[in-house]
Amino acid sequence: MITLIATAVLMTGVGLLMFTEQQHAASESSEHWLALVFEAVSAFGTVGLGTGITPLLTPLGKIIIMLLMFTGRVMPLMLSIYLARPTYPWHIRTPSEEVGLG
Repeated sequence: MITLIATAVLMTGVGLLMFTEQQHAASESSEHWLALVFEAVSAFGTVGLGTGITPLLTPLGKIIIMLLMFTGRVMPLMLSIYLARPTYPWHIRTPSEEVGLG
């Protein structure tokens, strides 16, 4: 489940980056799509690597990269905690008794 959602998030991020960077300085090279994919995967994995096109991205592209970084850091942990919870509620009953004083 985590791999499926991570792949969907990455594909969405790469698609948004390709859309926002169509006619910008980051798309001057013939292999710009590969650099954008590398940047997105690196941001999602929070590994700190890059191809050097991050300063050339548009402000919207930089926001997408920031969202991918945040999502890659928080989403797997939150999803694993959500999936690891018990599916049935715990019904705890405590014994009741009157305490006699005196």
